[in-house]
Amino acid sequence: MAMVGAILGCFVGLCAPEYPSSSPALFASADDFRTQHIHRLPSEASWPFTVDEGILLCTWVLGDPAVYFAAGVQEFGSANASDADSEVRILVLSNDIVDLVLLNFINADLFVEQVDPGRRLEMVLPYFETGARLCDQPKGTTLPSGEL
Repeated sequence: MAMVGAILGCFVGLCAPEYPSSSPALFASADDFRTQHIHRLPSEASWPFTVDEGILLCTWVLGDPAVYFAAGVQEFGSANASDADSEVRILVLSNDIVDLVLLNFINADLFVEQVDPGRRLEMVLPYFETGARLCDQPKGTTLPSGEL
């Protein structure tokens, strides 16, 4: 029975190693994100989203860039003023097909085409790469459209 208690204790973090206070936080705060407003150009045929504009967000999570597309916002932290009923909806952008399918199940209708996962990856990859470059900027950076 003591072994069961020890195993359960490890699951709740009682035997987790101690990390120095300088270690990266497990959860990002709003100050940790870098943002860039993006929008569809009139001649752009490969825009992967059903909305014409949004915010590209990036932060570091466990040593890797985590890239998101937020629809229904004009700037990070505020909903669109023009549409009081708009809701903020977020997509996870990734270079991994499994992430694109599973993590975006709820908001999959924000993708312009309901295509096979390989085609979706091709459409999203340029935006993921731009977002990953955004992560190279200092925390809290907000860039105008077309900057990266």
